[in-house]
Amino acid sequence: MKSYLSALRQHFGAVIIFSVVINALVMASPLYMLQLYDRVLSSRSVETLISLTAITAFLLLTMAALDLLRAKLLVRAGTVLHQRIATRLFDTVLKRTSSHPQEPSREAQKISMICDSLFPGMAWLRLLMPLG
Repeated sequence: MKSYLSALRQHFGAVIIFSVVINALVMASPLYMLQLYDRVLSSRSVETLISLTAITAFLLLTMAALDLLRAKLLVRAGTVLHQRIATRLFDTVLKRTSSHPQEPSREAQKISMICDSLFPGMAWLRLLMPLG
């Protein structure tokens, strides 16, 4: 499993960077409101309002674009992982089904628990694997 996940290391690095930037950009809206109440309402400056609104709109659009790129990257990583482990996992499940009918569901639960413990934010992987 580690060899399969190590192939996705560059995907995870990019996802972490995107996540950090997105989390910083989430602060754009609260900071906009703080600046609005602090600067615009006290001075009644329309120019300040327009510039703050333009900057905040740009930051929010950047956040949305990065979130879209991060989602596409995660889907691609899920697809790559699925392609690498699908046949081996399927063959293993078929071999064990003949001797122990309950074993595949237990093995799938173990794999799920391992993935969740290694990467807590990757519960999406189980949902996106069938899409690949």
